[in-house]
Amino acid sequence: MSIYLKAKYLIGKDLSAMQSKQIPYATSRAINDTAYALRPDVQDYLSRTLNNPSAWFKRSFLVLSRSTKTNLSAQVGFQKTTAIAEVLASGGKRHQKAYERELIKIGALPVGYFAVPYLTSKLSPSIARSILKALSGQTVKKQKNTSKYFVLPKIGVFLRDGHQILPVLLFVSHAQYKKWTEIATEVQKAYEKYFNPFFQKYIQEASA
Repeated sequence: MSIYLKAKYLIGKDLSAMQSKQIPYATSRAINDTAYALRPDVQDYLSRTLNNPSAWFKRSFLVLSRSTKTNLSAQVGFQKTTAIAEVLASGGKRHQKAYERELIKIGALPVGYFAVPYLTSKLSPSIARSILKALSGQTVKKQKNTSKYFVLPKIGVFLRDGHQILPVLLFVSHAQYKKWTEIATEVQKAYEKYFNPFFQKYIQEASA
C-alpha cells in the first residue's frame, strides 16, 4: 500500500541554460525532500482522524523509495502491510478497542457495538481507565447515583459534572475507518505545499 510522488510544477521561460540542465537534479532533490517533509503532516492527520493510533503505527508511514535524476518519483506508504493499513485501503469496519472489549465484559456495551468518543477523535487512556474503574462492580440496571460516570443502555456513557450531564462515549452499531483515498488526498495537499519551495531552492542553487 503506497503512494507515488511525481513532479508537478511550472517552469518559467526565463531559466538560464545552466538552470535548464539542472532541472532533473532539482526535481529529484525536491521530490525526496518533499517525501520526508510530508511525513509529519500525514502522522498528524492519522492522529486527528483515527481513534488513538499507536505511535508505532504512525511512524510506520515512511519514504519507501527515493527519486533519482532518471526516475523522477518517490514512494511513500506504510512500511509493512498491517491489518489496519488494509482496513484503511477499503474504509472497512475497524476492530474493537481494548476499552470497548472491557465495557462489553462488564455489561455496559452491547455485544457487536462500538463506543465512539463524543466530540473528539480519540479517548485518552486515563479517561478510559476512569470510566472502567467507575463502572466496574456495577450493573447497567443497578448503577450508583454517586458514580462520576454512568451508562444509558444502548445510548452511551455519560459524565456527571455538577448539575450537568455530559456525553462521553456514544454506542454505535458500526464504526468505519477513513478510506486510504482520503489519506492520499492529505498526501497530495502536503505535496503541493512543500514541493515548489524545494524545487525553487535547488534550481536557484544551480545558478549560484
